[in-house]
Amino acid sequence: MTAPMRRSVVQPAVKGATAARVDSLPLDPPPFYLEREIRLPSSGLGISSVLPGLIILLGVRALLPGNITEIPSLFLLMVISLVVGSSYFAARFLAYWAVWLRVTRRHVPVNGIHPAARGELPRNGFLLVLLAPVCTVMPITWAALRGEAGFGPELWLAVAVMASISLRDLRAACRVLSIKSSYWIKETRFGLDVLKPVQEP
Repeated sequence: MTAPMRRSVVQPAVKGATAARVDSLPLDPPPFYLEREIRLPSSGLGISSVLPGLIILLGVRALLPGNITEIPSLFLLMVISLVVGSSYFAARFLAYWAVWLRVTRRHVPVNGIHPAARGELPRNGFLLVLLAPVCTVMPITWAALRGEAGFGPELWLAVAVMASISLRDLRAACRVLSIKSSYWIKETRFGLDVLKPVQEP
């Protein structure tokens, strides 16, 4: 069996350093091995993201036609979509930084490099970041719209928007659950890097 591939830590170039001395920078060796990569679909406006929302809205229309007596204005629906989407990403951002700050205080540097130096998180902390927006924003939105408009288009639009936005994170959470708790995760533009600590407990 071949040895696992080491994950290089990319750092800004030091002023005056030459390309020949990149390998001798004080940030080598890295604190992780790259165990594997998990590819995830793009979080853009693809059909895979829109489909859950369309299914929810069509299902509501088919099952509860009598409850939808008036369609709100387009402006109101756009505002609801914007607020729900912004709240989701704000909750995710705050959850990430709360977890990252906690990690930086609890873990010590390895070979002079902190494990979270490039945004890496332990598996359980990364799971918390993925699930925090769904577990917080969705109940709050549901309670707010349920009290104001009942089970109307506004509420189901919010559910549809949340389902569409959170699809990628929920897929990632399902994949991360099968990873050992001692591993760390780094999110990339293509998916996730699964990182095995050099000094694994």
